[in-house]
Amino acid sequence: MNSPASLRDVRILLVDDDQESQLLFAEILSYTGAIVSTASSGMEALSLTKTMIFDVLLSDLAMPRMSGFEVIRRLRAEGWAGTALTVTGNTGKEDVQESLKSGFDGHLPKPVDILKLIDRIAVLHERAERSRN
Repeated sequence: MNSPASLRDVRILLVDDDQESQLLFAEILSYTGAIVSTASSGMEALSLTKTMIFDVLLSDLAMPRMSGFEVIRRLRAEGWAGTALTVTGNTGKEDVQESLKSGFDGHLPKPVDILKLIDRIAVLHERAERSRN
């Protein structure tokens, strides 16, 4: 088995209304060195972005009251330029297209290959950092 990429000091906001998924992803991402904050709803996520700085948004799409689509649209409208990935059970072609159109940088289906997720975060985050410098 390959070792996961290092996400040392990468600040990740993890948004998922499923507590088990949220806890599992948070634990694994923390193991790679990431600094993980969690939100159980889109509104909670937007509230956290007002008081904390995040490099990466990792969000489910289907959540009550505010979808992941709406979260990323609002963040992008406010000028947030971080890396955004969705990990979701919504895997139809339309969902993938809408994810990218809404402002996500990538779309991964659940159940997700955790090493692929970590590598994807690392690659996209590194690319974003290079383009800022």
